[in-house]
Amino acid sequence: STQSTWEMHGRQWATSSVATRGGPVFTLASWNVQADRMKPGHDGNDRSALETCVGRILAGDNCGLRPDIVILLELQRCKRQMRHNDCRYCAENVCRQEHAEWAAQRLRDAGYDGEYHKGEMAHTVALFFRTDVFARATHDGRMLFCTFDGRFGEGEKSHKGAVLALLRHVQTGRLLLSVAAHLSVPIRGDGSLDTAKPLGELAQLRSKIGDVCSRMSLQPHDVPLVIAGDFNSVPRANPGHAPPDVYELLTRAPSDRDGWGLSSAYGSVLHQEPTFTAWGSGESLFLGCIDYVLFSPQLGVCGVWDVPASPPTPAQVPLEPSDHLPVVAQLLFR
Repeated sequence: STQSTWEMHGRQWATSSVATRGGPVFTLASWNVQADRMKPGHDGNDRSALETCVGRILAGDNCGLRPDIVILLELQRCKRQMRHNDCRYCAENVCRQEHAEWAAQRLRDAGYDGEYHKGEMAHTVALFFRTDVFARATHDGRMLFCTFDGRFGEGEKSHKGAVLALLRHVQTGRLLLSVAAHLSVPIRGDGSLDTAKPLGELAQLRSKIGDVCSRMSLQPHDVPLVIAGDFNSVPRANPGHAPPDVYELLTRAPSDRDGWGLSSAYGSVLHQEPTFTAWGSGESLFLGCIDYVLFSPQLGVCGVWDVPASPPTPAQVPLEPSDHLPVVAQLLFR
């Protein structure tokens, strides 16, 4: 079975209490799959955890809905660009995109189109969509990549990035700008908490969104936007965590200090963000909500796949395919 005993236990589909009327609906699933994560008893190139994650997505195990848009983060990890030395895959001559290309081919075979980031970033981001629901909408069919370079932050190169796709809904012709994003952990090299780097990455992402729209002679505020992924930002101030600057900027009104004006799918349906979407293992004590599905006012939310009531126990952690939960939301065009 592709199901995980803990992660699937107690999860339910939560429906929005607000009347949702509008155009067609679509389902988006985002998951930081940590494809290269070392497991007890697994060698460095074992792909079983990734196979579990991709298998569950394609089988619709997450809430019984096969997603129309799939976002995968940390699809393949390589530290070479950060530490200037070979990772365990480089040393075995199977680096850089072996895992990512395997997952991409699985999705293509299942009727999805899309791409993964093949640039300098160390943690691969991917965005795929069902070809019977969406099609590429740019004049040249390109999907755009954004590798964060630290220009707005502390000067050091980021190992995170984003994939942007301007899509056209096949049945209605409606446009949708879909973005897969992975922002940096808000921690300096000396261990102090600081949000300058992820905020800088967010500024670069906003600039790239503007580039995508300008290619099609569109204004960003006229195009429905959904952005999902791992933002490494908690939703509210919490002792021991960096300030929620990224989350607050994304959900702040545009008229208020350059806010993005986005709504959270989970926050809208559950009336608060989940207690956690990721947890630490080993020496890490982290437990918090850092994965989101965010959408612009031209979209609405019908429902979300709720999270378990409590995190995995230490005995359950090694059995999970990732240390993140998949976040799944059903959205609609207004």
